[in-house]
Amino acid sequence: MRLIMRGISFVYIYYRLYVLFLPTLLASALGIRLFSGFKKFGIRKSVFIIMTLFSLDGILCYGVYRLPLLHEDIVISESEMDLSTITGISSSHVFYTESEFREDHVNGNVTIQMPVGKYRSVYFLNGTETWEYELEDSPINKILTECIVKIMLLFAVGFIMAFLVIRVMSFSFAGIRLFFSENIFGILVFFFLMMQFVFGRADQLDSWSSCWYAADYSMGMGSRFFAGSLLSLFYDDFLSQELAYNFCAAALVMLIVCVAYLINYAVKRTEAPATGAVKFLVICFLCCPGSVAALWTEGQMGRLEMYTLLLSLVGVIIFHKTAHRGVRYLSVTIIAVVSMAIYQGYLFLYFPILAVVIICDIFRDRKINIKSCICGFLSCMAVGISFLWFQFCSYVKYADATSMVAALSGKTDLYVESDAVYYECFATVIDAYKDMNTSFFLANGEFPREKLFLTIFLLAPIFVLVLAVYWKCLLCVRNKNEKIMKTPYLYCAFVNLAVMPQFVLNVDWGRWLTALVINAFFGILYLSYLEFTEMKKALGVLGNYVEQHKETAVFCILYLASLGKFGARNFLPQVDMLWKMFCRQLY
Repeated sequence: MRLIMRGISFVYIYYRLYVLFLPTLLASALGIRLFSGFKKFGIRKSVFIIMTLFSLDGILCYGVYRLPLLHEDIVISESEMDLSTITGISSSHVFYTESEFREDHVNGNVTIQMPVGKYRSVYFLNGTETWEYELEDSPINKILTECIVKIMLLFAVGFIMAFLVIRVMSFSFAGIRLFFSENIFGILVFFFLMMQFVFGRADQLDSWSSCWYAADYSMGMGSRFFAGSLLSLFYDDFLSQELAYNFCAAALVMLIVCVAYLINYAVKRTEAPATGAVKFLVICFLCCPGSVAALWTEGQMGRLEMYTLLLSLVGVIIFHKTAHRGVRYLSVTIIAVVSMAIYQGYLFLYFPILAVVIICDIFRDRKINIKSCICGFLSCMAVGISFLWFQFCSYVKYADATSMVAALSGKTDLYVESDAVYYECFATVIDAYKDMNTSFFLANGEFPREKLFLTIFLLAPIFVLVLAVYWKCLLCVRNKNEKIMKTPYLYCAFVNLAVMPQFVLNVDWGRWLTALVINAFFGILYLSYLEFTEMKKALGVLGNYVEQHKETAVFCILYLASLGKFGARNFLPQVDMLWKMFCRQLY
């Protein structure tokens, strides 16, 4: 009997996940067996259904495996903790982080909701030293009860899930297959970006920007308070790091959906050979250092311009889903002003996206549309006025940076960067320029101009592609003896230069390069989506070149993918390596 109990205990501790997986698979098998029409599906459809159920069963089983159904309240005296903080708990060799369990501080004691199990421990951190507090095992009846409940839950949910999946596949498999075949490129883009997001995102929000998630309009009318005010709707008095990070992650997932949606429609609207060129440009964009994946790297995770890019892409979708001209431009104006309230640097970073939309609408019929021109002018005027107000007339309800830092620190456990609060809310533009830009250019030996030159050299394929496409468009216009000034190409090309003031006034050159690359590719894809004749010809030439020189195209993609992604202030690792090599030769 003792040997049997030890065997059961061993299986429970080390192989419980696989044991729980069995009733889920049995439930799916039973659902397949009871569905009389399953044999009529054919081999491919049956395999697809089985693989779908197997994947969903795995996700369900792992979630239930980590789900603590039964708890026991463990009380620990704060005097025993000796000013230590709890970093995690473990039960039956399942580790839970501090965001996955409840911790209450009452009357000098800490009460933890500990899941039932064996070999339970609480982990503490005191400075740089960690230590473990071991607890007694739960009674065997509680452990057995939890296992039985989880098995019954998995069996019931697994059976229902199998029944629903089979029913959905039986009625609409042809429609699903048609949807996937028509939108396969956009779906692949979505999954590619999601994989980059899941495996490549930073673990924490950037320290310079994290404090703005706790700032709201109760603190004044600051130029960066909109995102924090929106987030304040989801918490009462205290903002946790987890909530702020999840808020940012949700926005990034929405951004990925918008990017995949727009790219999918840009590809669907083009015809061969331009389709090959568009797909090539999209792949180059996704692999290059300035793709949207740069927005969740270390140093850029949680930066406020990410929300402005999301709103700009939403504005593009609304512009094309709305028929009335006045409503279209009003929507774009509202989105641009809200983006300015999120981050006033939006005017130089991602407003060019909406500017391209306005320019193309003005020249849509091969001549200047007066009504669109007036609406676009009024919209840009409103955006410009809002920029001046947020830059020079916004205010906070604090006398100095120290008091504002104290107020922010009291309502969140996010890191509050005192320099960020001072330079963004209290220092003048001249003071910020002298303190930060001077050190960036001279004192710290960062060599930004030299490294920027090397960055442009490494990104030559991107700039050559963009300039070549626009140059071919302008040549096509000239060959038709039309005036270049009456076409959108020159304006769409030059609007990308709106980011240049940022290189002079601010030091986060990696962020500005990211915006430059995103805006440049968007302009080309948008002109392709609208089927402007000259852009179709230019992309057709590029498509023929890609078709005839496939090895060169593949090498270009692999080269761009090897460069990594831009940070905020940091340049590419390859640039730093090249600069060190040159420094050894020059100095």
